[in-house]
Amino acid sequence: MAGSTALTNFLKNKYDKGRIPKQVIEEFPMLNAIPKFSDGGGALFITAVQIGNPQGLGATLAIAQANAQQAGTLADVKGKNWQIPYGDYSGSVNIFDKDMKAAKGNENSFINWFDEQINGIWREFLTHMSWLLFTDGGMSLGTGTISTGVITLANPTDILKFPIGSTIQASANDGTATGHTLLGAGSIGYVFAQDEGAGTLTVATSSALALAGTAGTPASWAGTMFLFKQGDFGGTATPNVIFKGFGGWIPAAAPTTGDNWYGIDRSIAPAQLAGFRLLSTDVAGMSIRKRIKKLCAIMNNRGTTPGVTHVALNGEKWQELADELEAQGYRPLEAQNKYGFGANSIALSAGGKIVEVIGDRSVPYGTCFALTMPKDGSNIQMKSIDGFPHIIREDGLEIIRSATVNSYEHRIQAYPAFAVKAPGWCGRCPV
Repeated sequence: MAGSTALTNFLKNKYDKGRIPKQVIEEFPMLNAIPKFSDGGGALFITAVQIGNPQGLGATLAIAQANAQQAGTLADVKGKNWQIPYGDYSGSVNIFDKDMKAAKGNENSFINWFDEQINGIWREFLTHMSWLLFTDGGMSLGTGTISTGVITLANPTDILKFPIGSTIQASANDGTATGHTLLGAGSIGYVFAQDEGAGTLTVATSSALALAGTAGTPASWAGTMFLFKQGDFGGTATPNVIFKGFGGWIPAAAPTTGDNWYGIDRSIAPAQLAGFRLLSTDVAGMSIRKRIKKLCAIMNNRGTTPGVTHVALNGEKWQELADELEAQGYRPLEAQNKYGFGANSIALSAGGKIVEVIGDRSVPYGTCFALTMPKDGSNIQMKSIDGFPHIIREDGLEIIRSATVNSYEHRIQAYPAFAVKAPGWCGRCPV
């Protein structure tokens, strides 16, 4: 039958060694493109801070040796490391015994349904990891205001980050400082309705009220709020550790004195240690194409990058760029579908190089990220302990019988550490 043996065999065949099914990971172009390594271990992922080349040069050996023994204004970070803790994130889905027994004589139909359930939890897991990939250290997914349980998002494109059935928390702050706190001592909103066109979502104050469709405002939620998936808030002294994304490695504002990013004060060399950034005044009146070109030209000319390789845009901004290029008579799209599910790339000449511009709905609507991302992971990489994610099965079981209900649980887990070894090879600008 379609019992536990059939399910175990199915899982082993499809997800052997934590392999992510191709059709699932391809739905997330940027997350898919980032080099991944599952050989992590220890309490921390320690990797070198890359800020430039050794300066042991001189017209005489004595000068060369003297220069080799000092590093000018960057003496306190030469030879230093990013010290990144491994995060922790879980996924779970239940398969009920009654459904399994009812499938007798119709095993293929059950396996197809089971496939959708398992793919669904992997897809949802990777969807959330994709959102986090572009967040800052606080891990906020968006901002909005609330009235009688209806949250109006400041940016309607953030609506997909808060799916029906999810639970969220709110803060008056973005969660990037230890002094930030959650509203209502961490009160929870239970999402039960969405309006993608209006950019609104409706929450209840309990799961029972969400099931009944009764909207309500959680305790102390008011004003403009930063919104977080339950448990993700980074604003306490001991937050749940997941990973910090591009928004933190390449912040919108240059770090100031006293900054501490994985053990390094980046304020001593903001561009080299926290990426290049253009402000709104730097790109006022420019089209998206010109903004990308200016950013890449500055990075390639003033930084130490071997050359920007990728530019990440929100899908709607990517379309604006494609329309702009097509209106000028360019054929911007590459022939092959490189990034799955219709997500192609635009080959754009920028900064003396050809860069790939990728459209990804995970990228914040108003921001462009320019990245140097070699395929070997020598700069940007996702290091993890075991697969990203992997099935919990050290006891040899692919599915686990639940203790209190007649169901079987499938668990997936990730212990990730996301690193940008040379932030100065990357940059951002508003679009």
